[in-house]
Amino acid sequence: MRAYEETYLEDAMCILGEAFDYARIMDIEPEDFVNDFIVSGVATQFENGNPKYVAGMDGKELAMIVGERVGLPAIDVVHDISDGRSEEYWCGYAYAYCQWHSNLTYKDVIEIISASEMMKLYPTLHEASEEKLLDVFYSKMEQKSNRTRLQTIRKASGLSQKELAEKSNVSVRMIQQYEIRQKDINKASAKSLLSISEVLGCSIKDILEYDKKGS
Repeated sequence: MRAYEETYLEDAMCILGEAFDYARIMDIEPEDFVNDFIVSGVATQFENGNPKYVAGMDGKELAMIVGERVGLPAIDVVHDISDGRSEEYWCGYAYAYCQWHSNLTYKDVIEIISASEMMKLYPTLHEASEEKLLDVFYSKMEQKSNRTRLQTIRKASGLSQKELAEKSNVSVRMIQQYEIRQKDINKASAKSLLSISEVLGCSIKDILEYDKKGS
């Protein structure tokens, strides 16, 4: 189960994007801001769906809280993104999207794709659909963890294989075989895929495996 409803997702993405953009005008590199975001504890509040953080403030306020908690000088400067969204804005926006969909902690998300790696995706993905971003994220996750998408999303959802099997009416043995790639989940029946994805609160596409050579 995700920490907050999808209705808050767009707000959360914009707030984190604005926070990264504010860090930019403060000459804080994305890699450094990501670290401060985690160390400050603000990332935990954000991923846990604390309404104050995901919808109750703007990105500038979020960035200033991060700075205050890690001991940075409190400097209040004008922040206006009306002229367009920066690469840093997109980086924060993308992180919020990937974290919500994967249900991983921000620490885990950033271990999968660092801020510098996320920034490099900007030229090809900032105008693409968010689903394409998620495809790239999950592909990188598979490469680094060697876990299947199913296993990662199941664990992030806090379900055991047995619990997933009971809720989806797909046998435990089948779940196990999909997770160790003994059986190809891409060839599972539409009924099984739909049932599993509904229990996990994700789309069918999120639990399919992709050819790493093409990622």
